[in-house]
Amino acid sequence: VGDVHVSASGAAFDLVKNKDGASVYVARGMAVIESSGGRAEVESGERAEVKAGSAPAVAPMGYWEDWTGGMADQEMARWSGSGAGGRLYGIDPSRAAEPPQELQITSQKVRAVIRDGVAHTTVDQRFFNPTGTDLEGWYWFTVPAGAAVERFAWEVDGKLVEGEMIERGRAAATYREAVESRSDPALLEWVDERTFRARVFPVPAAGDRRLILSYVELLPFGDGAYRYVYPMGGERETVIEEFSFEADLGAAGRDLEIAASDAARIENGGTRVSMRRSGFAPRADLLLQMKPALRAVI
Repeated sequence: VGDVHVSASGAAFDLVKNKDGASVYVARGMAVIESSGGRAEVESGERAEVKAGSAPAVAPMGYWEDWTGGMADQEMARWSGSGAGGRLYGIDPSRAAEPPQELQITSQKVRAVIRDGVAHTTVDQRFFNPTGTDLEGWYWFTVPAGAAVERFAWEVDGKLVEGEMIERGRAAATYREAVESRSDPALLEWVDERTFRARVFPVPAAGDRRLILSYVELLPFGDGAYRYVYPMGGERETVIEEFSFEADLGAAGRDLEIAASDAARIENGGTRVSMRRSGFAPRADLLLQMKPALRAVI
């Protein structure tokens, strides 16, 4: 790029050419920057400014301040796993170059209301910040294939603040405006067809944050049965201190043949399926199959 040479392998970076030289932000891995003024190694979370005739100037950059197309986001999205439960990652604003840490899930309550092959699922979670510093949180949520988000909210001073869906390009500016006006910006940003994220600040030191997300999906029907899956399995193990699941099938559940994962209980004559666990580390999805019972015709 003019007088600047950038080399990298197995890395993701953003390169901008300007009048005076170039700017390089490394989202993942490491890049080597060379110019007539010198050479520098730029690591993940750092940006190098290179001006003609000068050595590259390297400085840490806020982990997600690049907003250059989501190269770093794709790494975080991979961390988020395939489960339908959200994950919250904390970043210390005073240590911008440090990687985020996954915050502990102290509580996760899942409730599904299933009627006529349509399921409305609400995931209510609390995350704990064990550090002595207020953190900026990044909340990631992956919905099942074909599902659509219905609601996003978080708790502020004991009250729920309803969120809004926002386009990716507007998210950074809208968040800054909300913070400057000292409001609580409950903004849910669309990342791809299944993945959503929200910026949460603050996650108080030695405190928690409650977040709620709901989605709706049309259940697949095959071999005479509806099939509901709450995805909990993933590449990375997550421990949930207190986990509960409840499926409300209504009166129609009494006329269904129901099969559920071993850990789930079928209750109230089939109108309800529930599960509760403490210190829960899910390794498989929760499955629910509902088949209309055959009746003799007289």
